[in-house]
Amino acid sequence: MHPCAPLVAAACPSKGSGSVTCDERQPKCSRCLKQGVNCEYVSAADGDEGQPSLVFDRHGAQASPESDSEMKDAGSAPTFSPQSSTSSHINVRSHAPEHSGMPPFAGRGRSKRLRQLPTLDARELELFSHYITHDSHRLAYGKEDLYPLKVGMPNLAFSNPAVMDSILALAASCKCFDMLGEAVALTDIFDEICDLLRLADRHHQSALGQLPEDLSDRQFQSVLPNGALMVLYVLSCHYVRILLYRSAKRLGISLPNDVLPFQSQWITSIRAAHVAFVGLLAPTLRSPSEVASPASNSREEMESQSSPPGPPDDDQGAYLLEDGPAEETRRLLLPVVSTTYEAALVKLRARNANLGPNGDAIYDPKLEACSTALRLLEELFQAVMGDEPVKLGPTQSRDFGVLDNVPPWLVKYLARVTSAAPSKLWRRRIMAFLNRVPFEYMHLVQLALDCMTIDDRQALSQGATEPVQLEAAQKPAMDIFAHWLVLVMLLDGVWWIGDAGHWELGRIIRLIESQALAIDLAPGETWWPETMYSVKSTLSGTT
Repeated sequence: MHPCAPLVAAACPSKGSGSVTCDERQPKCSRCLKQGVNCEYVSAADGDEGQPSLVFDRHGAQASPESDSEMKDAGSAPTFSPQSSTSSHINVRSHAPEHSGMPPFAGRGRSKRLRQLPTLDARELELFSHYITHDSHRLAYGKEDLYPLKVGMPNLAFSNPAVMDSILALAASCKCFDMLGEAVALTDIFDEICDLLRLADRHHQSALGQLPEDLSDRQFQSVLPNGALMVLYVLSCHYVRILLYRSAKRLGISLPNDVLPFQSQWITSIRAAHVAFVGLLAPTLRSPSEVASPASNSREEMESQSSPPGPPDDDQGAYLLEDGPAEETRRLLLPVVSTTYEAALVKLRARNANLGPNGDAIYDPKLEACSTALRLLEELFQAVMGDEPVKLGPTQSRDFGVLDNVPPWLVKYLARVTSAAPSKLWRRRIMAFLNRVPFEYMHLVQLALDCMTIDDRQALSQGATEPVQLEAAQKPAMDIFAHWLVLVMLLDGVWWIGDAGHWELGRIIRLIESQALAIDLAPGETWWPETMYSVKSTLSGTT
């Protein structure tokens, strides 16, 4: 028997006067593991110093609904709270033996420090309520997304200030989008939108500042939801800022610098969420018992869960299945892209024939990274636009059941959002390109994006009289990236992505016009991304 075996059995509420013995296994006891509930150990250091050395195991409510009907009940009237429990038991615990191989006990489960529970003012309460009743439905694709967004993560937010910060940042961004879509004069809501964007940024920065400490304390119930919410926030906030900039420019209104569209921060956040999630699955972050245990979720199971569900049956209107192009883009731009992309990729490959190993040429890791990105782009176009389903390269099998003290619904949702699990959704498949390409390639792209000014006033204030000089490897990198942005333009039916692809492609075209970026074209040849940009501009009435 383990030296720390429990000495006191606790009454189990589900069995009346009966008693159930806890085996006190780490990171979860067998009873909690079997029932599928959270099991969190809290040491005496977390409570009063004068109390006996006891270990309190708090067993939360069911981590995820077992059926669609349960999910609907939880979605309509959530009753779970982080302080509630379905059962609990108290055990006298001696000190952990040195040979147990477990990390220090206070580093697991709840942190030693006492966190201040989030306190919301009237405006934040309104945003939080609007998120639960409105935003969570619009962001979800099917029931698998609705539970984490509407029930799971809001409940975590009540006991975790960082998660609350991320929800409020996203809610403020969504509120700005709604206000811009209403038929009112921009001058009437301009100041309020700017204030909301600043509020969103403050909450976002607060959540970012908490992440290093949460990672150190193994607070995965904070790290994982923050990663998922931040991906949605940076995309939605970037598009809201694009809408605000375009509307303000038409009226001759100058935007303050702190509410201008992002440079390349949106790419950084998307990649960071993916890297962090995949990194948490590394064996070095698991306890010995976790490393030895088999995966609780196979890749095949994750793939089936990532596939888009069928239309809602008896819950019509509970969420919107937003994916792919808007109706006008689907009718007019998509056919043009689908009939011209193959010839465009052939020309792209010909222009960049020198990428990768080439005889006795000196190896250049940057050009090699561009070669890999080009191959991934060709696979992506074929997978999205091709008639036949194409099998992409082998996906690394991951153990999605190894994170301790994290409900399964949260791990599965983040796997879908960060593209760690394959998906048939256009929006996730296309955006996954940012996570699949090498770091060296994306670094080249981001350096170029950050060199571009967003507003003419920025160029004047910086005294820029000559075009920015880019290094040689950035030319093929931006050529490839521009072709990918054509696919992003086909995601304008997803409201939190919208015209971001069109906006970013326009910035690259202006960079070419400034002679800072030269694309080697044959005489009389047109650059395909610029042609698709012009078509989209005509459809949307933008220039």
